[in-house]
Amino acid sequence: MNSSSQRGILALAATLVFAAGCGSPGSPQPPSLNLPDQVLNLAAARSGNTVTLTWTMPRRNTDKLLLKGPLAVHLCRRPLNGGCQTIADLSFDPGAEASFRETLPPELTVGPARMLTYFVEVRNRSGRSVGFSNEAYSAAGAAPPPIANLTATPQSNGVLFRWQQNNINTESKLRLHRTLVQKEASANPRNNGSDFNSKEPAETELIAPIANKPQALDASALPDRIYSYTAEFLDRLTLDGNPVDLAGLTSQPIRVDTRDVFPPNPPEGLVAIANNTERSLDLSWTPNTEPDLAGYFVYRSRNGEKWQRVSGDKPLPGPAWRDLAPPAGEVKYAVSAIDFSGNESARSAGISAELQ
Repeated sequence: MNSSSQRGILALAATLVFAAGCGSPGSPQPPSLNLPDQVLNLAAARSGNTVTLTWTMPRRNTDKLLLKGPLAVHLCRRPLNGGCQTIADLSFDPGAEASFRETLPPELTVGPARMLTYFVEVRNRSGRSVGFSNEAYSAAGAAPPPIANLTATPQSNGVLFRWQQNNINTESKLRLHRTLVQKEASANPRNNGSDFNSKEPAETELIAPIANKPQALDASALPDRIYSYTAEFLDRLTLDGNPVDLAGLTSQPIRVDTRDVFPPNPPEGLVAIANNTERSLDLSWTPNTEPDLAGYFVYRSRNGEKWQRVSGDKPLPGPAWRDLAPPAGEVKYAVSAIDFSGNESARSAGISAELQ
């Protein structure tokens, strides 16, 4: 056999070995059922006679492959005793933030509170699923009444809410939804400081107990803001061992301007000590505690004359001042407090002093 024939045989053998290695079949793979992942964050919230359901649609199937196209969604409601009753069949895109609002039938809006349980099931094109979502709890029964004649009044210590007395459960609470509309321009230099102007969320939920009086205070409202509020009465219940909120209808929005127009309290405890050697009078008083306090002004009067500011144009930073040129005879002193927004208090009670 010549060398050319030998080379041909070797090339053919190598080709056969390569073909055998590349063409060997692997282990068979089962076909994907394309079952969407289970919904795990279904939530239910009732307001008046409406229950709002929210959840996130799955992005992948149980084989970790991305889902494509709209997905069928089955919603059902289960009373305390009984099967899960269909309330809607919908469709949503994979990964969507989904929601559905159900108006309860009349028989579920009367009587004492009782458990309602909701489920969502996401199905593939063949109508198959991995099963129901997590349970989301709400309540059947009569909801708290709407709030009648709600008003909001800015005060130095927050925003005071009042309403017409309703025939409500004494254990009910007031739930406030506060939205920051804007921060107002202010001359207050503290508004540039981190303490006074700390970042606040755009949306805030507050729960206030209802006392014997039909009123509640939002003490966390900041000055120099415009807020929008809505409110509803809320019953916080435990049904079948699970916490459930049952809320009444939400009020219409109320717009509140918390511009600081409230002066500090008048200073107290003013005393005067004569220094006859230096021919001066030393004044001191109890410090004010307002967080936006800018300082104090001192006023002087002699022989019943009109009060004159004697401490200068800028507020005194602390609760003390020395009169280096008091007039002869008996004089009277008084002190006021002023905040960073320019609101000045009434003068304190006057005190008499005289050098010997």
